[in-house]
Amino acid sequence: MSLKFKLLLLITISISPLFSYAETTHRKILLGDYVPIKDTSPPEIQAIAKFAVCKHNNEAKKSITYLKIVKGEKQVVAGIYYRLIIEAKDVNEMLQHYEAIVYVKAGTDSKKLVSFGLIEE
Repeated sequence: MSLKFKLLLLITISISPLFSYAETTHRKILLGDYVPIKDTSPPEIQAIAKFAVCKHNNEAKKSITYLKIVKGEKQVVAGIYYRLIIEAKDVNEMLQHYEAIVYVKAGTDSKKLVSFGLIEE
């Protein structure tokens, strides 16, 4: 076998999983889709949720108080998008749920609040 052929074969084998389906317990997902975060309690995930609330409060001139993450998903791209359902209290002490999407750039601690909105229930 020529060196070029071996290299081509190696590259093909290396990247073929990128185009395949990932199997989860109940459904098939494409790589790059959002996948559930099973445990949202680690400090890194909590910090992302708190960042989202703080950034929203600063940008929207609001004052909501972070309580907990109700549900979380992540999408791996050239970094990680976190889609978090956050429970917080508004200024009237009403419990509300918000959806926050935060992008964390790969290899850094750089975070960007992509969106933050009240979930109408």
